[in-house]
Amino acid sequence: MILKYFVLLFFCQNIMLSQTEKVISGQLICQDAMLQGLIILNLVTEKETISDFSGRFSIAVKPNDLLVIQSNNFEHTRKSIDDDDLKKGSITINLIKKIEQLEEVKIITYAGINAVSLGILSKPAIVYTTAERRLFTAQSEGAVGQLINYFSGRTKMLKKYVAFEQIQIRSYKLSDMFMDDYFIKFLKIPEDKIKAFQIYAAEDESIIEPLRQKNKFLVSYALVPLAKQYIDLQQIKTE
Repeated sequence: MILKYFVLLFFCQNIMLSQTEKVISGQLICQDAMLQGLIILNLVTEKETISDFSGRFSIAVKPNDLLVIQSNNFEHTRKSIDDDDLKKGSITINLIKKIEQLEEVKIITYAGINAVSLGILSKPAIVYTTAERRLFTAQSEGAVGQLINYFSGRTKMLKKYVAFEQIQIRSYKLSDMFMDDYFIKFLKIPEDKIKAFQIYAAEDESIIEPLRQKNKFLVSYALVPLAKQYIDLQQIKTE
């Protein structure tokens, strides 16, 4: 009699469990992350499932079950199931990426070690611009090649390009060396003419050596008469 009672009780409990347990769908969310193959474990029933390529999954749950998602790439995440989840038949679980702690990288510079100190070069290597490299190549193509370049005008064109490139470089240096207010307030250059004046000044030989020395005082000293010349030219053009 007692045995029949326990069998009946166990059967009734299973019926109740089966009535409240429901398979629901789930969606894992984490921006710019691979969500495929993550294990979703129901700690209460010890049932588990695996997410697909888009982070979707399905699993049998009942109220108060606890789902756990553990991964080496994400923070430990839990989701408790309630009646609303069962009614909707779906849940959404947001995951957070783990922050990788990188080991500190120390960069050690050896200022005294270079090609000259190692005996590889007798003096520091010359750094050429793009235009200078092209001109050097044209002038290193042998006697026939040089003649062809000369008569075709290619060498002349490359020389002009080198000169123009140097002017551009000097104008960039002027822009880096002085703020716009210096050109506007001190040199009286209109704001919309600053770039044009920088190119104009960069063409003048008086500015070349001070810029090479990076001497701001000498550069400023050379710019004053150039600014006056430029303003006078602009006034002549408008008359």
